[in-house]
Amino acid sequence: MNAVFAHSLTDLIRGIRQNKKNEQAYITKEIADIRGELRGNDADLKAQAIAKLTYLQMMGFDMSWASFHVVEVMSSPKFLYKSIGYLGAVQSFTPETDVLMLTTNLIKKDLASSTASEIGVAINGLSHILTADLARDLCADLVAMLNHSRPVVRKKVLLVLYKVFLKYPEGLRLSFSRIKDRLEDPDPSVVSAAVNVICELARRNPKNYLSLAPQLFKLLTTSSNNWMLIKIIKLFAALTPFEPRLTKKLLPPITTLIQSTPAMSLLYECIHTVIAGNMLATSGSGSNAETANSLAATCVAKLRTFLEDPDQNLKYIGLLALTKILPTHPHLVAEHKDIILKCIDDPDISIRMRALDLIVGMANKKNLVEIVKRLITHLLPSNDYEAMSAGGALMDPSYRADIIRRIIHICSHNSYANVTNFEWYMAVLSDLANVAGVNVGEQLMQQFMDVGVRVKSARSYTVKLMMRMLADERLTEPDSPTDSNSLVLLAAAWLTGEYCSLLEAPEEALELLSKKSTAKLDPAIQAAYLQ
Repeated sequence: MNAVFAHSLTDLIRGIRQNKKNEQAYITKEIADIRGELRGNDADLKAQAIAKLTYLQMMGFDMSWASFHVVEVMSSPKFLYKSIGYLGAVQSFTPETDVLMLTTNLIKKDLASSTASEIGVAINGLSHILTADLARDLCADLVAMLNHSRPVVRKKVLLVLYKVFLKYPEGLRLSFSRIKDRLEDPDPSVVSAAVNVICELARRNPKNYLSLAPQLFKLLTTSSNNWMLIKIIKLFAALTPFEPRLTKKLLPPITTLIQSTPAMSLLYECIHTVIAGNMLATSGSGSNAETANSLAATCVAKLRTFLEDPDQNLKYIGLLALTKILPTHPHLVAEHKDIILKCIDDPDISIRMRALDLIVGMANKKNLVEIVKRLITHLLPSNDYEAMSAGGALMDPSYRADIIRRIIHICSHNSYANVTNFEWYMAVLSDLANVAGVNVGEQLMQQFMDVGVRVKSARSYTVKLMMRMLADERLTEPDSPTDSNSLVLLAAAWLTGEYCSLLEAPEEALELLSKKSTAKLDPAIQAAYLQ
């Protein structure tokens, strides 16, 4: 085909836009023309044809039939055509492409080019079309290029070597020392690339990279590149379980970063490493425990800024980190209960659930009443209107039921260790029994019976409370038995009968237990009434 009459890529795109009604027919005709262009000997036409095919491939049309012509364009001495060829290969080649074996010498030649741009396009293309055979055949050439005079080339070679090592693991064993040397490269971008590659490789088996600890520690204390520091800190977090002595060595620089860095991403990684590396452990004597407590206090104070930030993602990871600190330093987390309690009102359900996890863990004798009171406000009807603006999450029965279960858990934890007033707790349970739209009757029943039997000092009040419940029509005549807590009436009947000597009006109790409406109740409840 004559180059004068051939359509360019711009013409193809314009034609597709102008033929919306007959797009398929137009593209079929264009592909036929492209086949004719590829059969010729004009290098310019071939490059143009591959550019058009690559565009059509992105629209969903197959171009695997032109793979040999793609290799031809890749071998062009013109950089523009070469880059078109590599783009076509990236778009269309798969590990099963037959002509991949023909690219080995071509890529070797491009890697040996004196032009950084040609080397760059070859490396970029190779990273996408790499196979185990190509990795094996080109590994030595790439490793040799780690000493290239141009930093940009050394950086790109390091990055492509990561993919080479995944396909050809033996190459890593043969060239590990050369990769290690790049940690001391005079160019910071090359060092950053080396750290990135090493950190990614170390995910599979961190123990193999312990020998790099001295060099990585030097970078940790001298570099100002936040992203590289994040990578190094993540790697150290993975290494500390294999070398406990690292913990003591890492504490000073990480503490300094936590106290000084304005970057939230780096701050979080430092705190995460401190937690994951067990650096907050207070076992031991004197200065070690004091240092751990001081560091924990600093971490918790910094995490508060995450919770105060309007960014929802920062709030979430801040709550997540506090949850991990809570088991070792509950008193420090509890100091910030004001901001944590505010997170319960957040419109984002994931943030509310993480805040609830924290609250459950930090409850103690001093703050139990305040926490329970705050949680109960989420069950009150007046909050339903606020809930509607937050996606209706507070109205969700499963959310309400979860709140009630958490209240029961924090109060009954460790044999009611945090409860100082059992009459207050019984009153709370009574209020929870009247929460509409949820069914947690079995848990409430167990709590009523457990406290009623075990706590003699609150028994008289408990029996009075049970009488009120027996008279409560919301429980005895529920609109929807499946969504009510009427099962608490079983506990009410049992406790009233078991401790009838504490009743002020036994006749009233008999009347309540023998009402006709009880026939609508669950058979288990009726049995308790009769007994």
